[in-house]
Amino acid sequence: MLSSKSLPAAVWIGLLGISLPTTALGAPPAPAPAGAQVGAARPSAGQRAIHALGAWVRANGGQLSANAVELSSGASRGSYSEKVALNPASNMKVLTAAAVLAKLGPSYRFRTGLYGTRRGDKIEQLVLRGHGDPSLRVAELWRLASALADRGVKHVDAILVDQSRFDAEFIPPGFDQQPKEWAAFRAPISAVALERNTITLNVAPGETGKAARSWYAPKGFVRSDGSVQTRAAGSGQRVLWSLHPHIHLRSTLSGHIARGIGRVRFKKRVSDPRLYAGFVLKQLLEERGVPVHGVPVLGGANVKGRLSYVESARLGELVKELGKRSDNFYAETFFKVLGAETGTVPARSSDGARAIELWLRDIGAWHSGIIIKNGSGLFDTNRLSAHCITTVLRHAHNDARISPEFTAQLSVAGVDGTLRSRFPASRSSGQVRAKTGTLNRAIALSGYVLRPGSQQGIAFSFLVTGIGGQHAAIRSRIDRAVKALQSDVGALTSES
Repeated sequence: MLSSKSLPAAVWIGLLGISLPTTALGAPPAPAPAGAQVGAARPSAGQRAIHALGAWVRANGGQLSANAVELSSGASRGSYSEKVALNPASNMKVLTAAAVLAKLGPSYRFRTGLYGTRRGDKIEQLVLRGHGDPSLRVAELWRLASALADRGVKHVDAILVDQSRFDAEFIPPGFDQQPKEWAAFRAPISAVALERNTITLNVAPGETGKAARSWYAPKGFVRSDGSVQTRAAGSGQRVLWSLHPHIHLRSTLSGHIARGIGRVRFKKRVSDPRLYAGFVLKQLLEERGVPVHGVPVLGGANVKGRLSYVESARLGELVKELGKRSDNFYAETFFKVLGAETGTVPARSSDGARAIELWLRDIGAWHSGIIIKNGSGLFDTNRLSAHCITTVLRHAHNDARISPEFTAQLSVAGVDGTLRSRFPASRSSGQVRAKTGTLNRAIALSGYVLRPGSQQGIAFSFLVTGIGGQHAAIRSRIDRAVKALQSDVGALTSES
């Protein structure tokens, strides 16, 4: 009689008339398809959505760089060409906001002051000096002017504007791609800046057939020619406004406005911002009864003796202009401030780029292919990958020094900022917080899917380039992927 111990398992089973797959007997399994993971779990909703997005982008002739990682562990929750560096559009502001918070701290405040030597009731050289405060308004200049008047100053011989904190290249890299664009989003950068280096024109109708009322805010910098005519009610409005560089800013007006139309406002950038705040300060001093001789000039870097100063809000508040309003002026100013804080004065934009590069290397976010030229992401200038951005997002979230302020500056889906009208189902939870990005051929969204009341969450980044005329379709598909990641966050929590 045969013994089971004397026969191979396959022979013994065959004698019993039992048929089993060869793999059940320990034979080598068939090779898995390339890229497959034997025994791997079914892809998550987020992974499936990311790859579906990638297939759609590829079919439409574009490129996608996408990445999603767990905030706690860094484990992947889906990716697609995550280290391919593409134009990030305004998602560059994710890096600028995180880097400036990390380098300066959320409690940092910018200081702008008046300096000089007082002799009796006169100041011969009054220096206006700034350190890159992007939030300086006319109200703060009024406080500075009033402080002098209230202390008995009666005469100022000259106003000097000290712009030495930044270099003289006040047009950020890439902005020269639209040199004739006068819109406020393309405002130049300066160490002493005022009202985001923009001018506002106000026009209100007068009597029919006569010139409309027009005025500029702030006062003191614009010299105006021409006028806007008032027409009969119902004729609409067509205001033509052009600006021309000069020691003052020269303005030319024409066109018409109908009676019955309320005041209309138009905002444009100034061409050269370096003396702008000086002219407005001169206007304010004279309104306070302190005459100023001559016109403002550049200089005063070596003048000591602080007479008065104002401080900005905390940096933790100012960075909200990046994440919620996507303000290019704030972003480019912070970019140069980062350069100045590395010890390079006057700071260049390239110094800011170098400061961010070094920080990215420190946190493990830098890799080949990344290009950083400006801090706003405007125009065709920078190249980032989804891997780089999610590494920054995860680092900022896990850095207790900056995490609250960094997260708070992002737009809340369905609630505020550039995400006010997206992800309405997330409105009550604040689950999705992110930064948008939009250029003609670049759409981006990077941020967090968070579980309220928990440290659990996913950092994500989607960069799509090379597809023109389909902004709505791209956003819809990105949003679909983010919604899939929302379901993954729930699963992530239950797995923990």
